[in-house]
Amino acid sequence: MASMLEFRTPGFNPYAVKYSPYYDSRIAVATSANYGIVGNGRVFALGMTAQGIQAEKTYVQRAPDRAVLACACACACARRAYV
Repeated sequence: MASMLEFRTPGFNPYAVKYSPYYDSRIAVATSANYGIVGNGRVFALGMTAQGIQAEKTYVQRAPDRAVLACACACACARRAYV
């Protein structure tokens, strides 16, 4: 049985995953600090390779009072990475 792949996002809780419609080996993971209540957000553009999952690009959005808005903005940036 194949082992499960994983990617850790220390300090950020992942809450959404989207597969790229253009590249079959890429996914985007939206994360936020403090469960999206306050803090920062990040979107990780991940590539699935033979060595496992690798971060290809990280989008960081800092909004001290609006982490959910920050992640929404970062998600919009992640879409541009796949076009």
